[in-house]
Amino acid sequence: MEGIISECLGLPPDFLPNYKNDQSRDVLLGLHYFPATEDENLGKPAHEDHGCFTIVYQDEVGGLQVHKDGQWIPIAPSKDTLVVNIGDVILIKTLRTSLRVKRIKENIMASFDIPTIDVSPFFRWNQGNEEGKKKGMEKMREACVDYGFFQIANHGIPLDLLAELWIHV
Repeated sequence: MEGIISECLGLPPDFLPNYKNDQSRDVLLGLHYFPATEDENLGKPAHEDHGCFTIVYQDEVGGLQVHKDGQWIPIAPSKDTLVVNIGDVILIKTLRTSLRVKRIKENIMASFDIPTIDVSPFFRWNQGNEEGKKKGMEKMREACVDYGFFQIANHGIPLDLLAELWIHV
C-alpha cells in the first residue's frame, strides 16, 4: 500500500517504505466498538491520525465521520471495501500541507460519496492494464489531496478472511 500511495503522489515507489523503514511507529489495533444505546453515544472524539495512513474495515453499523470544509460527513459502510485515511505524515512530507491545530466545534452534518478506488490493476496478476493503473493512481492522488480519505475495492484480500476478522475482534 505504501508503494502504491507513493507512486500516486508522484514519488518514487519506495519513498514511504524507506521513510519509515525502522518500523518503530507501526501500530496494529483490532478495535471492536459496541453500538450506542438510546441513553448514550459512544465513540472516539474528533482527532487526526498522525501516522502515514490508517486502514479501517467498517461493519454495517458505520459511525465513521470525516471533517471537511467545516462539516462532519458520515462515511457510509460499503461492503467489502477498506477505508484508507491519509495521516499527517503523508500530508506534511509529500503534499507539503501546512497543518494547523484547531479545535473542531462545528456539529454540521453533510453527505457525499467517499472516492472508491479499484486497486486490482496494481496487482501482478493484472499486469498489462496500464490504463486502469493510471486511472486508479490519478483517482487516488485526487482523493489524497481533496479528501484525505478513500475506499479500496477489489483489494485482493479474500472475503472469507475479512469475514473471519469480525469473529476474532
